[in-house]
Amino acid sequence: MTSTHALRQLTLACLACLAGSAALAQQANAFPYIGLAAGKSTPQFDEQGMATSLLPGGVTTTTLREDERGKSFKLFGGYQFTRNLALEVGYFNLGRFGFTSATAPAGTLDGSIRVHGLNLDLVGTMPVTDRLSALARVGAQYARTKDRFSGTGAAAAASQSTSE
Repeated sequence: MTSTHALRQLTLACLACLAGSAALAQQANAFPYIGLAAGKSTPQFDEQGMATSLLPGGVTTTTLREDERGKSFKLFGGYQFTRNLALEVGYFNLGRFGFTSATAPAGTLDGSIRVHGLNLDLVGTMPVTDRLSALARVGAQYARTKDRFSGTGAAAAASQSTSE
C-alpha cells in the first residue's frame, strides 16, 4: 500500500469520525465519542552521538544515513459528561526512526527507535462563539520507547536491544 493511498484512507476515516461527532453533538445529554489523528513525525535524535557511544574503541563512523520520515497517529475515545467536561483515553504511535552507518575498520551499524503509548486526559471546553470553543486538557501519559541496534564486522559488538 502506498503512503498516498494510506493517507487517503486515514482522511476518509477522520471525516467519518467528524460526521458522527457532529450528529452526536446535537444531543443535549452526555455522549461518547471517538477520533483519529494522523500526521508526520520528525524526531530530534543525536544519531551520530548514539553511533559513537555504541561503537567499541578504535571504531569510527565514516558515513551516516538517517531515516527521519515517520508517520504518527493517535486513536482516542472519550465520554463527554457535560458541555464543558469530558474524559478521554487514547493510544498514540509516533512512528519508527532509524539510521545506518558505515564504520572504519569495515563494518556497519544499524539502529531503529519506536515510540508509542497511552494517555488519559480530562478535557475542558469553553465555548467562545457558537462555532468556536477553547480546549484545555490535563492528564497522564505512559510512553514506551523500543530501540534496536545491530552491527556487523568491526561494529558487531554494538548489537543490543532495549525498551524503556
